Amino acid sequence: MNSRLSVIVVGLFLGSVAALLIAWLMMPPDYAFADRIRAWALVVGGPIGGTLLGVTKHHPTIYIGWLGLILMLAHPIRPVWFTGILATLGILLWFYSGFLTVVVVAFGA
Repeated sequence: MNSRLSVIVVGLFLGSVAALLIAWLMMPPDYAFADRIRAWALVVGGPIGGTLLGVTKHHPTIYIGWLGLILMLAHPIRPVWFTGILATLGILLWFYSGFLTVVVVAFGA
């Protein structure tokens, strides 16, 4: 695998698997299959879903996911250990904002 994309690909894969666990294990038991797919898509989508649904009015910390998108680009541009850490932090921020969106949508927090 190309070293420029390895951190991004592995991080997005692990984040998608974690989002799958969140959608199936943490959502209320009365959620239908389609609702769980939507929860997974919101987590994987990062701040996109929270911004489009207007959740950022109540939780502006969802905007931090957009910073994560910028940080994810650091490693493919210059693949050294420090940018790998920045890209990993960016992936975490991206999925954090998606997780927060799901919590707000599902539980009204």
